[in-house]
Amino acid sequence: MSMVGIITGIYGLAMAVYRIPIGIWSDKINKRKIFFTAAFVINFIATTAMALFPSPGILLMGRMLTGLTASMWGVITVLLVTYFPPEKAIWAISIANIGNNAGQAIGNLIGGSAAEFWGSSAPMFVASGVAIIGFTCTLFIKDKKVPGRSPLKIKDFLDVGKNPVIFKISFLAAMKFMISFSASIMMAPLIAKSMGATSFMIGLLSMVSVIAGVLGSFMVGKGLFNRFQRRYVMTAFLIILAFGCMLYPSVPDVIYLYFIQFVMGFALMVTNNLDMNSIYEASPVEKRASGMGFYQAVYAIGICVGPTISGLLSDNLGLNYTYYAISVFALFTGLLYFIFLKEKPQKNLGEAKANI
Repeated sequence: MSMVGIITGIYGLAMAVYRIPIGIWSDKINKRKIFFTAAFVINFIATTAMALFPSPGILLMGRMLTGLTASMWGVITVLLVTYFPPEKAIWAISIANIGNNAGQAIGNLIGGSAAEFWGSSAPMFVASGVAIIGFTCTLFIKDKKVPGRSPLKIKDFLDVGKNPVIFKISFLAAMKFMISFSASIMMAPLIAKSMGATSFMIGLLSMVSVIAGVLGSFMVGKGLFNRFQRRYVMTAFLIILAFGCMLYPSVPDVIYLYFIQFVMGFALMVTNNLDMNSIYEASPVEKRASGMGFYQAVYAIGICVGPTISGLLSDNLGLNYTYYAISVFALFTGLLYFIFLKEKPQKNLGEAKANI
């Protein structure tokens, strides 16, 4: 179980290491498209290697490389937002997350089916083919540069992390992703497998979660939570995550796991979208890729640490007590959101600063 945690967590470690440098680099050269294209090239190399040379070492290397490509997500999000007017920025971020979740849903369905019929290497070959298609599509994308900006200095980059909004939300998000990656992504499939679930059923388990994420992203994009203060919304959904974690060990059948995964996926993506909105609103125009990079690098620490610790706890205490510990941690995280997050950020997306 601890090895499963390490393999799951290495993805987050790569994100934590590379996201800030990539965001800084993107802001410095004022370009985004090149990172989008590079992500598909690296994904092709990683998935092809894992398909052709299946071994624990290659799997770790492949996960590290796919974590590197995920490090470019913040830059890609900023690129998409540049195609929208400032007042539509929140909707643009939601569109990015909807696309991300839709891709995961389709990927889990196709990957699970491919593994069921052609073996464990088949999903990797499918991913390699998709990487080729994605690379081709990026060739037709154009950068939209920020006009009239001055070159950034090292001090400007350091100021991003000193911003109290970006700093606090980023570390709270790291705690939240420790919860989701441990409970939903690493351990839930193991519970399903212990119940006799097939590869297709396990793929469907992940698909249910990301479909819920699409719904959550859409609702945030449409402003359906704007009538409430963000501190209440975030705290409420962390409480939901905590109760979901408590329910995992007691489910009698896989069908109940699908329901819990849906709720967990919905709660995670609603909170993730709201966090991203706050980060975007708190970042000056010329530092937005750096702001997103800092945010996603810090929460990637949670993706790395969460599964690793959960794997060790599970080896020593068992799955049940590990889930109970995660549940308590989720309640504690919700309390911190309530304490630190005050009024929702101002609507002036160019210069706004959230009140934290």
